[in-house]
Amino acid sequence: MQNFINLTPFPALQFESLDQQDHGFTSVVARLSYDLDIHSGTLRLCKEQGELVEQDEYFGETGRSSTRFESDLAPYKPRLDVVINATAWAPQDNAVKSFTAGIRIGEATRLIRIFGAREWRKMIASWQLGEAKPIASLDLRYEYAVGGFYQPAGAEPIASPANTVGMGWYPRAILKQTKVQRLPAPQIEWVTHPVENIDRAIAPAGFGFYGRGWQGRIEHAGSYDQAWQRDRHPLLPQDFSFDYWNGAHPWLQFPLPEPLKRLPVSLRYLVAASEVADQQIHLSVPVESLFIFLTTEQGAGVAQDMRLDTLVIDLPTRKIHCSYRTVVSELMSPVMTELRFIAEEERQQQQMLAARLNGDPHSSGFVPLPPSLLKQRQPGEADG
Repeated sequence: MQNFINLTPFPALQFESLDQQDHGFTSVVARLSYDLDIHSGTLRLCKEQGELVEQDEYFGETGRSSTRFESDLAPYKPRLDVVINATAWAPQDNAVKSFTAGIRIGEATRLIRIFGAREWRKMIASWQLGEAKPIASLDLRYEYAVGGFYQPAGAEPIASPANTVGMGWYPRAILKQTKVQRLPAPQIEWVTHPVENIDRAIAPAGFGFYGRGWQGRIEHAGSYDQAWQRDRHPLLPQDFSFDYWNGAHPWLQFPLPEPLKRLPVSLRYLVAASEVADQQIHLSVPVESLFIFLTTEQGAGVAQDMRLDTLVIDLPTRKIHCSYRTVVSELMSPVMTELRFIAEEERQQQQMLAARLNGDPHSSGFVPLPPSLLKQRQPGEADG
């Protein structure tokens, strides 16, 4: 493995991987953390940046509860994951039978409906949803969305293919055994895709990390069949897709934002009225100038932008975590990789310094710039 030098204040790691065609590449990942002011929407880089998340962290029992933070050690993500850990609050914090909360990411809006405790009620020929009890707030976790896991006596476990930690989904095998007339029902659903059938396994509603083995994600992991066991183990199946590494809900995955841009985010009813009167939070997440500068065996220097591919808004801690990633093919034969960062207020100065030193054949100085900054017009440069 080539040498890795982290010249930034952010936790970072370099590691090697293989793709589904057995081609080698190196991944570099870094995690930036901000303090969030929920009143102004202002973001400030945390003084203490913490560490990379190297193992999945759960809200409760490992593997039996929803994921709070997924490991940063994904080799590559083709899209941006947006994850929001939060509690939904009813308007003015007043208990109601149901209310809508939502988020806006760029131009995309996602709305969920929150219900108080409610039940499936057995009728003559079907199960119907009963009226919900009033509720003022509910943690947004997949435990309250449609799904479930059952362990019948003397039989194999039965789990929802779409959400093993959820509630309110009852397969026919379980319904045949039950003798009760009422069963707990889901409390979170998509506004556009309401829960309507007690035994239909559908994608759960939520803004958190999506289970690695759930329908909608597991399909991208490829085929681990006898042919793979015989011909490929322990390598990746050839039908593996890197889409698998995107860990947000499939409806909260977006195109990777361009470097140096900003990503507008709005949150509604994810904060109590006692803290923010109108219960709205508006912020703008910067896509920072974070990049690698690598040196090859041939002595060439190459700069490459890191891409923001994971945005986690953790409202309980008032923190925002942004993971950046890039990959380098082994064919480039890198021997040294430096991780560099240029703060927004320093970009113009660095551009001017690079223009002065890098183009001077008599200068011994050199200022690496990422492609995103090189594409910008230098200060004072004439049109032409």
